[in-house]
Amino acid sequence: MDAMPGKSIERRGTAFLDTILAFTKAQFAPDQVRLFVLPFNQRAIHLYEKMGFKQVGSYMQESTLYGKREFIEMTYHQQEKPA
Repeated sequence: MDAMPGKSIERRGTAFLDTILAFTKAQFAPDQVRLFVLPFNQRAIHLYEKMGFKQVGSYMQESTLYGKREFIEMTYHQQEKPA
């Protein structure tokens, strides 16, 4: 998800992500939702954790455009609700 970098969805990230999760649950009913985020994006990581996502791993990806970069894998289980 890349919602206008630098804009941070004008601090509406929680509502935006909640809408995406509700749509995903209604349309696809997955057991879990998985996403990948770059470690420098602490604002996004904080939002995902606030919404109930958990960090489960990381992996390195290499491309000619960006070189070698680490991605953090996070998952959200649909039946869980954040505390």
